[in-house]
Amino acid sequence: MLRARRSTYKQNMSAFRQLAAAPHRPLFLGGLLALLAVTAWWALWLAAPRTLALPPAWLHGWLFLYGPFPFFIFGFLYTVFPRWFGTAPVSARVFIITALALGAGLLASLAGAALGSLMRLIVGAALTTLELAFGLAQLAR
Repeated sequence: MLRARRSTYKQNMSAFRQLAAAPHRPLFLGGLLALLAVTAWWALWLAAPRTLALPPAWLHGWLFLYGPFPFFIFGFLYTVFPRWFGTAPVSARVFIITALALGAGLLASLAGAALGSLMRLIVGAALTTLELAFGLAQLAR
């Protein structure tokens, strides 16, 4: 009976509440979307090469390394650090902010790569770097 109630309760939760119920959910979803977006950008560039603000190999390296992987890393660490170290769980506000900020940095970087804009690439790199620092500071608390 208890299982049936829990199942019904979960079905009635909004999609956002389900997404925000655990740290890994929004971050793993963001990582998957980031991987798809970066792969699509690379495939489009390979199909129709053009001049970019930086060498394509550098952009490929930056976007694939700092695009999807921080989502997965923080999703994992925000989930297990509190268990490993016996600290309070990471609040939903923190991991939602992390997911949104990493997404904003990736979108700015992708816009810079797609439009050949060095300034947008710098903004994207700065946003991503600030978010990585924020995420590490949250883990160190």
